[in-house]
Amino acid sequence: MKTKKTFTQSINKPIQFFMAVLVYIAFIAFVILRVAPNNFSISRIFEYSGLLKEAFKNTMIISLFAVLFGTVLGFVLYLLRESRIYFLKSAANIFIEVMMGTPLLVLVFITSFFIGEAFNYSEDYVLGIIALTAYIGPYMANMFKGAIESIDPQQYIVMDLYGFTGFQKYRYIILPQIAIRMMPPLMNNLSYAIKGSSLLYVTAVTEIFYAIKIIQSKTYAYSEGYLVLWLAYLAITIPLTLLNKYIESRQKEYEDID
Repeated sequence: MKTKKTFTQSINKPIQFFMAVLVYIAFIAFVILRVAPNNFSISRIFEYSGLLKEAFKNTMIISLFAVLFGTVLGFVLYLLRESRIYFLKSAANIFIEVMMGTPLLVLVFITSFFIGEAFNYSEDYVLGIIALTAYIGPYMANMFKGAIESIDPQQYIVMDLYGFTGFQKYRYIILPQIAIRMMPPLMNNLSYAIKGSSLLYVTAVTEIFYAIKIIQSKTYAYSEGYLVLWLAYLAITIPLTLLNKYIESRQKEYEDID
């Protein structure tokens, strides 16, 4: 009897999930039918598939570089914040507080129209990566802090008892645990970088949002453009969310084994 109940529950869950998806699809379809113009046609957007592909590629490249450099910056900020030299600690804390208190759109403007101008540098593509890196760095610093502080202090005592060298401690014990704990927030930051890259349209960087704006100006397909824009970001972020959930479940299994 217990087996049948478990089997029934396992079947009901996918059915209920599918029904929930249908509810959202029905709602979206209702909204589109109510507000879309009579000449509604998504095909007009995909006539510019070359531009969309370039924008998609640029969005991914910018986001990946921002997360990569942001991780390096975050680690440096973490080390500086833990430094015994008060000047370095203060410099890191000031940078973190300023970046976390500044809206990303404002930071993009400052980076492109003030810092870039000050250094006579006008490559908006690179300046966009710098802006995203500076914005993500403090969150990465907090990620390192949380991951490192989550390690049980007793592990250090045990490693000392077994005569581990400093390299062995970090190579075989500490860094693997930190890497596992950092993966979920790292995926979240990548997802945020992808969505945040849409603000680079104000500096004419050819990412997804900017490409859609260009296509809309040429085809006047505004409803179709925003719908494609929304679906494009969902196509990127939903797989990242599912991957993040999988990593979190594996992390939980790893912790349960320990």
